Amino acid sequence: MNSDDARWTLRKLGFAYAFIPQTSRGALARVVSPQYEYCCMTPVNEFPRSQATFAEAAFINKVDEGAAAFYGGCILGVAVSGKHQLYWHAGRDSLMDFARAYEKWCADEHTPYGIEYPGEPRQHESILHAIAHAFAERDVPAANVRLFCYGCIDPGNFMHSPEDRVHGTRNRIWLRYMQQRGWAGAVSSGYKLDLCALIGIQAAQIGMLVGDMRYLPSSDAFPTTRHPDPEKKDRRSLGVFIREA
Repeated sequence: MNSDDARWTLRKLGFAYAFIPQTSRGALARVVSPQYEYCCMTPVNEFPRSQATFAEAAFINKVDEGAAAFYGGCILGVAVSGKHQLYWHAGRDSLMDFARAYEKWCADEHTPYGIEYPGEPRQHESILHAIAHAFAERDVPAANVRLFCYGCIDPGNFMHSPEDRVHGTRNRIWLRYMQQRGWAGAVSSGYKLDLCALIGIQAAQIGMLVGDMRYLPSSDAFPTTRHPDPEKKDRRSLGVFIREA
């Protein structure tokens, strides 16, 4: 659907305001800070423009408010513990910090040719670490937080071959770093990267619980939620979460 379709859908579902995750400045692995929660909700008539500071996650504190995002194989998730409900959005770069992987590669090997310096490592290595930190600020331990994930791209459609002619060097940096961090189990034969498996491994390391996980159909006409017709490439799937209680 396009933006007009999305606004109509949100109004039909009873939304007045929604959190819209923003990652256009890169993956930040950031949860909206408590002092900004009051102003991060966007009127649905203005979707997809966001009122929020740049972040991939936010607590939804009021009934009949929620979150919405166009997505193309990135994960739409919910983290819950008691009265607390947090919506989050994650792609690969939200789950792994390339700046950390780059620094480790340079320390162990050499400065990789053709890879632009990614800048300083961010505060939280993964959006999951940011989520655990946000719950801890509310006196909720990681062991009491349960994650749910939806819309993950099928691993067969997300290859990370170190021999790729375009992305090979970057993929080698990713793969080495995943081995060093204990995340190699998220990569299967053929260098297929399973983001849901990566979340499961990271959650176990942090101590969080994992509930339901759902992948996009691997053989569907919309394997990455992008429209297959080039003339309709602006149309994407809409993911919606609404707080009912």
